[in-house]
Amino acid sequence: MEKSIFELKIGEKTRGFKFGTYSMSITCQKENCTLGELIAKVSGDVQPLTVLHVIYGGAVAYAKSKKQTVDFDESDVSDWLDELGFDVAMKLLREGLEVYEPKNSAAPGEPGQRSTKVGQSETANISQ
Repeated sequence: MEKSIFELKIGEKTRGFKFGTYSMSITCQKENCTLGELIAKVSGDVQPLTVLHVIYGGAVAYAKSKKQTVDFDESDVSDWLDELGFDVAMKLLREGLEVYEPKNSAAPGEPGQRSTKVGQSETANISQ
């Protein structure tokens, strides 16, 4: 699995989001579900609270990986999402989860391989 990191300017501060094992663990804990159940939840019509939990998990994972203080809570992330707008939030969620693949997925070069475009240190191009 490649790391998926996004940085967005929200208000006067750049906020980061990192999607992967840690963010999914946080999200599954908040949603009280398994990873498989979470994937199913975000595959169709997504509930607003689930979107909030996924984005919150990504924000916490980013802060922790950068050794930053987590200076926000779910309410703050909700405010960020209100500022970004629903379309940008959903694009962030989809692109963040796109690179999350089960361990037993097809190896590179095999049929069914999924390519990922966002690397570890790239900044997302998510326009508002």
